[in-house]
Amino acid sequence: VDFGIQGFLFLAAFILFYFRRAFFFLKKEDLALFERYTGAAFLAIAAALTFTSQADFPLRIFANSLFFSAFLAASALIFDSPGEANPPKPLGLLSRLGIGGVVFLFLIGSGALLYAQAQFEKAEYLNKYFKWNQAEQAYRAALAAAPLDSLYLGRFAGLLEKRMAVSRDPETRADYRKQAIRLYEQAIRHTWVMDYYYWLARLYESENRIPEAASQLKKAVQLAPQNGFIVSEYGYFALKHLGAEEAVAAFEKFQKLPFKDGSRSHPCDILAAGAKSVTSYQDLKRMVSNGRPDHLCLGMALGRIGQWGPARDEFDWVLKADARQEPYEAYVAYARTPVVEFYLSKGHPAEALEIYRESLAFHPGDPFVESQIRELESAAASQSMAYP
Repeated sequence: VDFGIQGFLFLAAFILFYFRRAFFFLKKEDLALFERYTGAAFLAIAAALTFTSQADFPLRIFANSLFFSAFLAASALIFDSPGEANPPKPLGLLSRLGIGGVVFLFLIGSGALLYAQAQFEKAEYLNKYFKWNQAEQAYRAALAAAPLDSLYLGRFAGLLEKRMAVSRDPETRADYRKQAIRLYEQAIRHTWVMDYYYWLARLYESENRIPEAASQLKKAVQLAPQNGFIVSEYGYFALKHLGAEEAVAAFEKFQKLPFKDGSRSHPCDILAAGAKSVTSYQDLKRMVSNGRPDHLCLGMALGRIGQWGPARDEFDWVLKADARQEPYEAYVAYARTPVVEFYLSKGHPAEALEIYRESLAFHPGDPFVESQIRELESAAASQSMAYP
């Protein structure tokens, strides 16, 4: 099936041929009981493998593929038994040599792949326990036997990235980086794994190869358009290298995803980075959703860049959204406290005082709010006396 339509047609033809031959064999009336039971058992095994392969890949395991080859050989001996009216023609010497050569090459190839898998599993184990020198040797042995396996290439590149990160020698780090880049480039020629494109883009970016990094990140987004992590990472990359409009479009797409996962997916993280290059209120608003945390973070981001008019509008939305329907403790924790603290940290005590007064109006008798009002009013009176 890896060979596309041709492979699928070949697989379908093989399954049809096998089952047709098996049923033809079992329909014979002169079969001995042992032959009938043996044929039925092989037919049942073939049916089980066919159904299992719809949900799993048992024959991808090289050891299983060797057993499957033996199974096919035994099936040929059992099912291909022509009667006396149609005796088999003896094979010539060239035919025997040809068939033997094909079988020999197949066994050599399967043995090499099985050896590569054993070396890869060994490398994974050594890598897990930080035995990186031995793991590197095992990865290289696996790739020597199976140089086109994208999984081996990608995992080996990941090991080299870790070695690069902990190395103190600049030349050694550069060498590890070049090797990892080469391995990722080989891996993406044989597979379409989003992770490999992402890590390759990160390495390109570290070498200031921005156009190539952007190309790989775009391919990663195309491969996984619903992956919140890669979409948000592309947005952060665009903020640094591709311009505000590209970044705003990326984060706007991110907000529409059903699962907004990612290491920097919180609206405050997005807006803190976005406000450094995006100054338009409307563009910043496009980068987040319509929830309370989004409006709160947007107000803070606008306040930090001095746009206090729209910042106040955002804070007013935060304070008034469901303020009278939700529990008072939730309003205090998620609305009043962060807004008041932000106003005070930026030298706007008048706005903080107004928020406390409004809070006391719909929740009278709160001793904390009353004390804060007295403290802020006292500070304001002292300031007016000091600067008449």
